[in-house]
Amino acid sequence: EHTSFGCQRRTMSFRSHLMQQFAAAARQQSRPPLALAPLYGDGSGSNAAATSPQRRRRTTPAASLSRRGPSAGTSTAVAAASVHVSPTHSPTGGNIAPGSGGDEQRRALNISRSLSSLTATSLAATTKDEGKATSRNDETILEPPSIPELQQSFQNMLKTRRTVSNFLQHSESSAEHLRSAISRAVQCAVEAPNHKRTEPYTFTRLIAPSAATEALANVCYHVSVRRMREKQKGSEKTLLAEAERKRDRWRSIPAFLVASVGGMPDQVPPEAHALCEEEGSEYAQLPFVPPQTELQLENYAASCAATQNVLLSLHSEKLGSKWATGPVIRTKAFRDVVQLRNDELVVGLIMVGIPKRVPRNSRKRRPLEGDVLKDL
Repeated sequence: EHTSFGCQRRTMSFRSHLMQQFAAAARQQSRPPLALAPLYGDGSGSNAAATSPQRRRRTTPAASLSRRGPSAGTSTAVAAASVHVSPTHSPTGGNIAPGSGGDEQRRALNISRSLSSLTATSLAATTKDEGKATSRNDETILEPPSIPELQQSFQNMLKTRRTVSNFLQHSESSAEHLRSAISRAVQCAVEAPNHKRTEPYTFTRLIAPSAATEALANVCYHVSVRRMREKQKGSEKTLLAEAERKRDRWRSIPAFLVASVGGMPDQVPPEAHALCEEEGSEYAQLPFVPPQTELQLENYAASCAATQNVLLSLHSEKLGSKWATGPVIRTKAFRDVVQLRNDELVVGLIMVGIPKRVPRNSRKRRPLEGDVLKDL
């Protein structure tokens, strides 16, 4: 845009409507308005400073606004820039008498004052949701917000994760999406803190339908039948029907992820080997063998932290998950399907899929202050 001020002719490009309108009003003057004087020289018509190759351009609120681009309401605010604010006062506070040769000064001063007020108002409105705008030394200072948007979004993601038990049926294309989503989730899992960076966890992925997921559903069926017989829950026909219902439900789960941690005490002790020789005993509960050393306990805790990272990563991609630790994972049959070593402790069986519905947070939680969180 070519702008002429008296004997000066310069080429300037303004990126905001505010500055374009202001420059258009300035063309009617014989000298640049005070707000643009630093861009064109010393404001007295001399171009010595403007032609200096090493001249530093001073950043004014108007220039800062032009770099930001137009904000909401700028068009309406620009029209106000031509309003006469105080036609008879000079920048130094003295009066400019009409007809005293100060008409040009008054016009430039009016635009300058209007722009200064407009700039502060526009910046304050633009940053209403980002932080507070304060003025210091004729510059607009933006204070950072108390909770940035990214932090707030991340915290909301943590607080909105729920255990999902019902999943939509998936197709071949969605199965590939689940596979890649689980890969990304495990990448997040390995970033969890672990003592001495041992990374003791292992994640075993099973995508349905497959021979492995069918075998897993069959294990669920036989474990359910055995447990209900032991507890004498109903007639044989009733418990078989209930076990079949559970098997069908496991068959409908799109994907499984088994989290395990190695270096643990033998999870299939010698007495359990004798038990497993009996017919159907592979579906019996193995004795629980917990971590016994400090390192084993720390590795188990690290595996739990990694599992939580998996759940959060899946939730960030709008996938539901359920961390299961029921009787199925403590059987010899389950360990054989997942091909676990005897020193591997199962941290959990994670069920993954697109949620059919997300449960509401109806559970009453403990009070935070003074109960969950205590100050000393």
